[in-house]
Amino acid sequence: MGELKAIASPDDAAVWAHRILDAKNSLTEADARQVEDAFRVKLAALESAAGIDKSRLAHPEPRRFRDKEHVRFEAKQPCLICGRRL
Repeated sequence: MGELKAIASPDDAAVWAHRILDAKNSLTEADARQVEDAFRVKLAALESAAGIDKSRLAHPEPRRFRDKEHVRFEAKQPCLICGRRL
């Protein structure tokens, strides 16, 4: 169960689960259940982790600013495909 701390991604978790399966199956039922429960908790934590904070990347994505007046102007324009107005 100490190895679970080193798992950093769902892909790492899948590799670990595949590698450890034979060892887990040799444990008593109670011990195997503890390993399974700890693995579920770790996997849930990995899956619920927030997405990538793009502002911390070496080349961050520029923040998008919207001009409210321009958005209102665009909303008043007819559809380019069908010509319908909203």
